[in-house]
Amino acid sequence: MKTINRKGSNQFKVKNKYPLGLTKKSWYSVVWLSFIVFALLMAFRGITLAYKPILIDPLAKVIPTSTPTVTPIIIEVRSENSNILDEYVEEAARKYGKGKDGYSKLKSTLHCLLYFETKHGYANGKGDNGLAEGLTQFHQSTWTAFRKQMIKLGLAKEVYARTDDYEVIMTTAWALANGKGRNWGPIKIGNCH
Repeated sequence: MKTINRKGSNQFKVKNKYPLGLTKKSWYSVVWLSFIVFALLMAFRGITLAYKPILIDPLAKVIPTSTPTVTPIIIEVRSENSNILDEYVEEAARKYGKGKDGYSKLKSTLHCLLYFETKHGYANGKGDNGLAEGLTQFHQSTWTAFRKQMIKLGLAKEVYARTDDYEVIMTTAWALANGKGRNWGPIKIGNCH
C-alpha cells in the first residue's frame, strides 16, 4: 500500500538542520562563544607580541630614535631638615598629649596622619580636588575655624598659613586632643586611631 501525503503532515516540511544536531538557539550560543574566545586569544596574542624585553648592554652605543621617550621626574617636597617633622610631632605630642598614654597615642596618630595624608611631606600637594592643603591636608574653612579657637584659648597668636609645617602639626595635635579627629579621612575610615 502506498502512503499518501495528507495536508498537515510534516513529511515534506524543511527542518532547520544545524551542525552537531544543535537547535537554533544553541547554535547561536556556540557561535558567539567561539567569537569571544577568538577575540580574547587575539587580544592576548597582540599583548605578547607587543612585549619585547630590552636587553641593556653597557658597552653598546646609544642610537637615537625618532620617537621621543618620556622620563618621569620625581620631585620631593619636604621640609628642609628631614628630622624637623619628628621634632614638631614630639613637641606637639608633649604639649597636647595627656599623660603617658595620651602622649604616645597622639604621637602615633600624628605620624599616621602625616603618612596617609602626604607621606610625611614627600607628597605635599592639594587633595580633595584642590580644597585640602598642607602636611595634614586642611581645608581652608576647617583650618581657619581651628586656628580661631586656638587664638581664643591663647594657644596661637594668629591664623598663619595651612602650609606652615610647624603650625599645621601643632593645630592637628590640638584638634586630635580635643576630639576633632573625624575631620580627617584616615581617622574616619579607621586607618589611624
